[in-house]
Amino acid sequence: MRTTRNNSDSPEEDQKNGMEKFDPNFYAQPIAFNYSYNFYSEITEPEKYTSLIRALRNAQPNDVISLHFACDGGRLDTMQIILSAMIASQAHIVGHLESHAASAAALLLLSCNEFQISNGSWMMFHNFSGLLGGKQHEIVANLANVTESFYKILESVSKSKKFLSDKELDDIKNGRDLYLNNSEVYSRLTVDEDDIPVKPKKSIPVKPKKPRRKKSS
Repeated sequence: MRTTRNNSDSPEEDQKNGMEKFDPNFYAQPIAFNYSYNFYSEITEPEKYTSLIRALRNAQPNDVISLHFACDGGRLDTMQIILSAMIASQAHIVGHLESHAASAAALLLLSCNEFQISNGSWMMFHNFSGLLGGKQHEIVANLANVTESFYKILESVSKSKKFLSDKELDDIKNGRDLYLNNSEVYSRLTVDEDDIPVKPKKSIPVKPKKPRRKKSS
C-alpha cells in the first residue's frame, strides 16, 4: 500500500513545517518510488530475494528500481524467479554495472531497461554448471530439462537486446567463456533505430548511433 501524507492535526505544527494553514481536505501522495538492490555476492537461495521480488511485482509504472552488480553469478533457479519478476514488473529497471556481472548476474543485468556502465567493468557469459543426483535415467532427464530451460533464457535475453551473435551463442553452448569489457558492453547496448522495427518503450541512455542516411537516387 502506498503511503499518503496529510497535514497534521495542529495548525501550529503546520506553520512550523512551512504549511500555510491546516486543511483537512489536503493530502500528498508520492507519484513514484525509487528502490535499490545490490548484487554484491553470489546469488543463492530464492527466499533471500523475497523483498526484491515483492518490490518488482508491486511496483507502479512511475517507479524506478536500480540493480547494482558486482557479482559472479549463482543459482539458476533463483535467477529465473528474479527474471520472471523483472519481466512482469511495471517499474523502470536500471542496471548498474559497477564491477562485473558474470553468468546468472549477466543475464539479470541484460534484462534491465536502462544501463549505467562503469569504466573498467566487464561481463561474462558461459554455459551453466552444477551437480545432479538420482538414478541414471533421472539424471539424463533432469539435465535435458535444465539445458533446454537455460538455453531458452540465454537466447531470449540476448535477442531482446540484440546483444550476442548466433555464433557467440553457439560458442557458449559448446563451452566457451565469453568475456566483454566495458567498451564492448557499451557498444552492444547502443541502439540503432534503423535495426529495430518498433522503438522501445523504455530507452537505453547510452549514446545512440547516428541514423543511416539514405543515398539519393
